[in-house]
Amino acid sequence: MAAALLGRPVIHDIHDLMPELYLEKFTTGEKHWVIRALETQERWAGKFASVVLTVEERLKDILAERGIPRDKIYVLMNLPDERIFAPRPPLAPKSSDAPFVLVYHGTLARRLGLDIAIEAVSKARDMIPRLELRIIGAGEERDRLIALRDRLDLQEIVTFSDGFVPVEQIPALLQDADVGLIPLRIHSGTDIMLPTKLLEYVSVGIPCIVPKTGTITRYFDEEMVRFFEAENSDSLAEAIIDLYRDPANRILLARQATERFGKIYHWSEHKNAYTQLVERLLQK
Repeated sequence: MAAALLGRPVIHDIHDLMPELYLEKFTTGEKHWVIRALETQERWAGKFASVVLTVEERLKDILAERGIPRDKIYVLMNLPDERIFAPRPPLAPKSSDAPFVLVYHGTLARRLGLDIAIEAVSKARDMIPRLELRIIGAGEERDRLIALRDRLDLQEIVTFSDGFVPVEQIPALLQDADVGLIPLRIHSGTDIMLPTKLLEYVSVGIPCIVPKTGTITRYFDEEMVRFFEAENSDSLAEAIIDLYRDPANRILLARQATERFGKIYHWSEHKNAYTQLVERLLQK
């Protein structure tokens, strides 16, 4: 705010809507005073900023409805850097005794549904020899997720990284992945998310299992991803088993998602749009 009052350009970057994020983490109603305070803070921060950046058109609509001038809001999607998440060649056919590898990387938070994924793996393990789930990342749910894994006797199947892994190291950990998991719970906040990890899997060429959120279904259809019923570990287990049994469909899903999404959305273009925006602000 002080910078704006001094006439300096201010960029306000909104990746997550704070009222929705607070509602996910705490048991309060939408009329709670904290939610109203967060909405007020969000609105005033947007009004004082020279421009507001956000990551998806639905977020732009919500921010405009809450009082931030629409002409101030620019959408720069949170796309993977192609230099880091480069496409891999299709996986060679695996031998019958090779592991079937599921991956998840990112924050370990309840809203992101890792407990649902672990429960689904428990239900699918008898149908898939050498099943593996690799969870890469750190977060508040780590200890609880490890306890769930141990309670379900999945120590040899579900593994965790030692903690946070730098983004530059992630692609090497995905090279032999058969399927990427996006096990979101559906909530006002997650329904408007376009998960970055999903886009990173798509960029690399890994087929994905995802819930039918409002935002995901704007960009992906059944020819690009395998959908499951959100918050339903039986449905997720069924999707895992289906893709295990159908390697040709895994290849097709990955190809369709990478080609159809990647033809339209590129980080290099959004990066150029951002630098041009900064240059215009500095010239004023």
